[in-house]
Amino acid sequence: MCIRDRNKGGLESIADLHVSFPKIKIIVLAGESYIKSGVVKKLAKHLGVINIFSKPFPPTLLIETVKKTI
Repeated sequence: MCIRDRNKGGLESIADLHVSFPKIKIIVLAGESYIKSGVVKKLAKHLGVINIFSKPFPPTLLIETVKKTI
C-alpha cells in the first residue's frame, strides 16, 4: 500500500486495516521525505507493517520481501 492516501492519511488507513484484519501483513511504499520521520516508522511497525520502502526502490527488493512475507 502507499502510505499517502487522497482521502485519509496512510497511517490512518493502516490502522483501519489492522483493526479489521489483525493478522494482515502490510508492506508500505512511500516517498523518501515521508519515511525519514522515525515517529512514522515506529507507528507503522506498531500497526503491523512488515517493511517500509522508500521510492524509488529496486523491484527485486519488493519481490523478495513479498516472497518472505507470504
